[in-house]
Amino acid sequence: ALAQVAQQRLQREADERQAREADQKKQQLAEAALRPSNAMPASARFSTVGSYPITDCVKDKISGLTWEGKPTSGLRDSSNKYNNYGYRRSGDAGAYVASVNATSMCGYADWRLPTKDELQGLVVKGVSPTIDVTWFPNTKSIWYWTSSHDAGNELYAWSVHFGVGNVNTFSRNLNLPVRLVR
Repeated sequence: ALAQVAQQRLQREADERQAREADQKKQQLAEAALRPSNAMPASARFSTVGSYPITDCVKDKISGLTWEGKPTSGLRDSSNKYNNYGYRRSGDAGAYVASVNATSMCGYADWRLPTKDELQGLVVKGVSPTIDVTWFPNTKSIWYWTSSHDAGNELYAWSVHFGVGNVNTFSRNLNLPVRLVR
């Protein structure tokens, strides 16, 4: 009985070690995908999600994130803009997130605004818009909201500009487009 307990403990420790190593590998891949120096061909980096069109969702195979695509009409129209108060009132990005989650877009109901680093990870320098339009058609060359708030002023949040690839903070009352992630 004592030998069996010891064997179970060794197996549990091996399983925990393997899980930690897998988590570390995933974290390293995600961090590499967010570094601007990570130049991987888009054909290798992105893929479709099941049978959904790229105007619904796109999978980033490096970071493991799934990104919202943008159609040219309807609830998720690429021209729609929102403030970023997070109140979930009409016209707010939080209300948009709730509406998209209610549709279970691409089979998921856990969509959210990306962090500054996540959204900036989509920037492709040297083109305009500064995003791979093969995988992200209908992207405007303007600022997009993130979930990252300015640490020095909660009335401001970070945005990524897909015309030049810059990041900056703006008052959360501005109306800007969003691209969700999960």
